[in-house]
Amino acid sequence: MTVGIYVNFTKDINASNTKNFIGMLKDNNIEYFVCDEACDYIKENLLPLKKLVEKCDILIVFGGDGTMLKVVNIASEKEKSVLGVNMGKVGFLTDATVADFNEIIKIIKKGFKTSSRVLLEASVSKEIFRAVNEIIISRSDFNVVELEVYIDGYLSDKIVADGVIIATPTGSTAYSLSAGGPVLSPENNAFLITPVCAHNLKSRPIVIADNHEITVKLTGKNKNAALVVDGIKVKDLITENTVIVKKSSIKAKFIIFGKENFYQKLLKKL
Repeated sequence: MTVGIYVNFTKDINASNTKNFIGMLKDNNIEYFVCDEACDYIKENLLPLKKLVEKCDILIVFGGDGTMLKVVNIASEKEKSVLGVNMGKVGFLTDATVADFNEIIKIIKKGFKTSSRVLLEASVSKEIFRAVNEIIISRSDFNVVELEVYIDGYLSDKIVADGVIIATPTGSTAYSLSAGGPVLSPENNAFLITPVCAHNLKSRPIVIADNHEITVKLTGKNKNAALVVDGIKVKDLITENTVIVKKSSIKAKFIIFGKENFYQKLLKKL
């Protein structure tokens, strides 16, 4: 089995933990490659991220949830499994720690199980974006946005708010939770629609089956709205733009690590 390594160097300072892990891979005769963003610290077996994903069987990510989102999105295109080593704060997507290196080596050599996670796909103006956690239609200045939300073509809500979040079960513990949305366990076949700071009492989070198509139309004078995908602004939006969100045809694969189930993990993290 070939292991790919991606490192966030703002978390793993000087790549000290990564170097220790690479030493263990060498001791166990496990083939590995490292993303070439590590070239200041690691000088061998370097590949660009997309090539890394193509060549390696699994990906080990050193960082926090933000780093995981970046790698998982790319890895899902090739149906590659990902394990996160938590070097951030909360770490809902990162199950392992630096204290677990021996256990990680064991599962690399002996095999592992994975958890498949649904992804979102958003299209606007013929551009397509994919998200692990959430798609957000948000204000990008101090003015509220006015939105109409349709489910399978039927008007569900008219929202005047700072924005609206459409989240996967994986993303239910992220921004949607901070905005008052419920937590969904990963095995739920559902999406969340969570208004952000709505200006009327009727606009509340709702849970829908993930086989529905969600359409969000900008109806007010939204000169400074934005489309945000997994925390990154990807496009400016204007009045009468329409964002269509649905389940992606591909899924993310997370390596199951440790003995905690989702509810134990939730209690611990929150």
